[in-house]
Amino acid sequence: MSTDPSVIQVLYDNTLQSAKAQHATTKALLALSTFKLQSSLEPGSFALVSPVVGTSGVSSETKDYIRRLVECANMAAAALLCGSILAGHTSEADEYGDVAIVLGQGPFGPGHELDVLDALGLRTLTQDGRSPEAVELISPALSIPSTVDINASSSDDRPELHDLGELLKRLREMYVFCVERDHLAIYFLLGRYGDLGWLGLTGVGVHT
Repeated sequence: MSTDPSVIQVLYDNTLQSAKAQHATTKALLALSTFKLQSSLEPGSFALVSPVVGTSGVSSETKDYIRRLVECANMAAAALLCGSILAGHTSEADEYGDVAIVLGQGPFGPGHELDVLDALGLRTLTQDGRSPEAVELISPALSIPSTVDINASSSDDRPELHDLGELLKRLREMYVFCVERDHLAIYFLLGRYGDLGWLGLTGVGVHT
C-alpha cells in the first residue's frame, strides 16, 4: 500500500492499442486531482489506483481484469466511432479514452458519489457548486451508459460490446454518474469486484 495518503498510483501498459487516448484521460484527471504522483506521468497509463489501495494492493488477477476491461471498453468505443464508451456520442471530441479506477473497500456505492471523488482527489470537480448526476444504462442486458447511441437489440452484431458486457457482468451493484466541470464531463462507472471492493472505469467527454 501507498505510505502517503496524498499519492495516487498509476498502472501502465504500453501495448494497449488506445494508449494515447488513455494517456490523455489520465493526464486530464491528474491535472484536476489534489493528489500527486511519486514520479512524472509516463505513456501507457491505463488505471488510477487510490492511495488507500496502492498498486501493491492490486493482485495480478485484478490487474489482468482491469487491463482487459480497459481494452474492451476502448475497442467498443472505437467500434461505435466515439472516444469513450462512457461519454459516448455526447462528447464533441474523441481525444479521451477510458481508463480504470480502483478504489477498494469503502462507501463508494450509489449515493456516495462525493466519496468516490474524494478517493481520487477529485472533489475539486464540485467546487463551482455542480453535483454528480446519475447516468442511466441502456438496458440491464447492455450495461453501457445511455450516452451511447445504439439500440440494445443490435448489440449481438457487435462482438466488442458483447466482450465488454461479459466483463461488466463481474461487477456487482454497478452504476454510472458524471460531473461536469467547465467544458469537460467526467464519467464514472463503478461496481464491486470480488473481495477487493469497488473498481470500474472513468472517461472524459467534451462539451462546448
